[in-house]
Amino acid sequence: YTSVLLPQLPVGGVPPGVLVRETVPGSPAAAALAAVPNPPAHWVVVRADGRAVSTPAEFHAACARRPAVRLTLADPADLTRRHDL
Repeated sequence: YTSVLLPQLPVGGVPPGVLVRETVPGSPAAAALAAVPNPPAHWVVVRADGRAVSTPAEFHAACARRPAVRLTLADPADLTRRHDL
């Protein structure tokens, strides 16, 4: 949950989405994230294949049985800063 970031964020509440804590080394996700210029310390997944996700269960449901998923990530410190992967 993104609430684990709350102590690290500017005042403004808990951002919507699912926190990315790690990626599998050598995976397409790791490569895509490595290519993003000036990445934040953490990312938050806010959409998976166009569906808004706010909990890990929603994220897993949106990604179930799919070989690839398009993600929209947001910087939790600046939710206007987004990247589509």
